[in-house]
Amino acid sequence: MKYEGVYFYRRPGGKQPHNGFTGIDALLRASDDLEYSKENSFAGYSHADKQQIPNLLNLVDNFLVDYPNPFRVQWVYDKNENTYKRFRDNKPEVDKNTGSQVEASVVTVIKTTSSFSNKDYLTVDTTGGGESYIYQNGMKISGRWEKDRSKIDNKLFFVLIQTVS
Repeated sequence: MKYEGVYFYRRPGGKQPHNGFTGIDALLRASDDLEYSKENSFAGYSHADKQQIPNLLNLVDNFLVDYPNPFRVQWVYDKNENTYKRFRDNKPEVDKNTGSQVEASVVTVIKTTSSFSNKDYLTVDTTGGGESYIYQNGMKISGRWEKDRSKIDNKLFFVLIQTVS
């Protein structure tokens, strides 16, 4: 991890890379040292004005994010809670801070490229574009993601292609 011991530290008892931590003071120091702007112009993302209409072709009660093990995860839709619960190795993935199963009301999967920076870290390309899938309200929405490489402050953008997959 770049800047390990300077701005980031390892907490014993966890497996790399999931045991790397920092704090606000260290991040502010890094921002000053690396001359990053502290101005925030991020306005968030817009949300859907209307809910998609379910049909037999877009209903999805679970899906697999097919990374190599041990990173492969499955999300299972809980209709009563209207959330997706995450599983790893067919076991509920539990948040160590809350003791609760990891869950989300919206899960977005983007297809992109990555390469190993070293044995513990991936560098993931988050500029350009590619296929995307949005899972929400028990449905899969297919689309494309785009992020302009030439503008560092450009938002990740999703374009709906279809509600049927």
